Amino acid sequence: MDTDVLIVGAGPTGLMLACWLARLGIHPMVIEKKAGLTSESRAVGVQARTLETYDMLGIVDRALPQGVPVKEMNLLINRRLVGRVKMGEIGKGLSPYPYFFVMSQDRTERLLFEAFTEQAGQVRWETTIGDLVQDEQGVNVELQRADGKSERVRARYVCGCDGASSQVRHALNLDFPGGTYPQHFYVADALITSPQPEGVISISIDGDRFHALFPMPGPNHYRVLGYVPPELTDKTDLTFEDVRSTFEDSMGAQVAKVFWFSTYNTHHRIAEHFQRGRVFLLGDAAHIHSPAGGQGMNTGLMDASNLGWKLAAVLQGEAGERLLASYEPERMAFAHLLVATTDRVFTAASSPTLRARLFRSAIVAPLFSGLSQLPQMRRWFFGTISQTRLNYRHSPMSRGAASLVQAGDRLPWVKCSDGSSNYDALCTLKVHLQVYGTVSPEIEGFTREHPEVPVKQFSFTPEAARAGLQEGACYLLRPDGYVAYASPQFSSEELLAYLRDVWCWREVGAKVE
Repeated sequence: MDTDVLIVGAGPTGLMLACWLARLGIHPMVIEKKAGLTSESRAVGVQARTLETYDMLGIVDRALPQGVPVKEMNLLINRRLVGRVKMGEIGKGLSPYPYFFVMSQDRTERLLFEAFTEQAGQVRWETTIGDLVQDEQGVNVELQRADGKSERVRARYVCGCDGASSQVRHALNLDFPGGTYPQHFYVADALITSPQPEGVISISIDGDRFHALFPMPGPNHYRVLGYVPPELTDKTDLTFEDVRSTFEDSMGAQVAKVFWFSTYNTHHRIAEHFQRGRVFLLGDAAHIHSPAGGQGMNTGLMDASNLGWKLAAVLQGEAGERLLASYEPERMAFAHLLVATTDRVFTAASSPTLRARLFRSAIVAPLFSGLSQLPQMRRWFFGTISQTRLNYRHSPMSRGAASLVQAGDRLPWVKCSDGSSNYDALCTLKVHLQVYGTVSPEIEGFTREHPEVPVKQFSFTPEAARAGLQEGACYLLRPDGYVAYASPQFSSEELLAYLRDVWCWREVGAKVE
């Protein structure tokens, strides 16, 4: 084998996967058709679940100074302010990062690239794939370089992180069903001279016009987003000057300078499979959807977090290949839910029909106001947008429950009295048990016999109880921070049976033949 894992694509998804593998001792080969990292800002939303994962990888302290926490979100309908939601700590008690965060894609890529190269990783730029043929032991791939030369490599696994036009997906002959929204968007990074509150997102729906302002790092620096007016959709040399008047009229903001401008169409598509044999699809190669809620880049990053530790476990002989079969059902289920949800939100927000306009006026405005007043709605909104409510309860890997926490749930975040939290234990990126309260002699005996699965003990506090955890229960944590197995009463036999049946371990610590 030339490499254990070939990652095709060095955007955010591919680099996140490379970081996971490198941290776990697997050194992938990474290729990218571009000449270097993205220079445009592109995607800007970084959700709390992504920040939690950055923390696990040891890079969150580098990320936070490069973005802007959102303090407030304002909604204007027909140029009238109808709602204002305080966002600074909307998820307080739910996450160590209880806010929405704006950080551009170019900074995200640079962050992940530096983390990968610090682990001795390299990216082979200006390299694409040709044909791809797999067998029971590996995948043969033709690599094509910018100088016209080609070479053949053999990998145990190939991961397509190469975007919506994925060469890997085409090589697998997988369908990418879905559609394209009729609206044509423009996006710009701009300097706003009119006074704007710091850290505030403003969204304006004015008839069939949609505009938004997102704060970016730097004084008066904003991401500008809007619909291209129908009469301009066929204009081939569109510039910001063509849409300036409609934007400034709807938003009440003056643009002094434009650093970057682009237009695009929005699609909603999901590949028919995320895995075929030894080849996987992640990020935009597997699914694309509307920009509603700032989910796109984050979903690709979480695809990588889901698959990365599983590949490492299999390659290092800790688990059987059956573990890899859980990637598609776990991530595809979320992709379908995400596309359906963002499609409804996007259609409601963008449709020019009279029915949609009435919905925005009669329903959206009161709903937005409710977010600012009702704690339950605020928690639901944060959990949905931040991806902290995402669960894998129906995964073939998930088994058991203890109190309100079921296998497949993201581990609830609990802050300890000394300022630490139960999430500190996740930074090892290793499987481990967590117990809140007294560790039973049975668990102590198990961990002495199987040191590969250590136990982390935390006090059973009112905070732990409110989070839905049960005193004395056993929670087996996956490296990505999700509960794999939960039981109110610890049983060594049951846990070993779970590991053998689901992860294909003969016993904890034994290597798979």
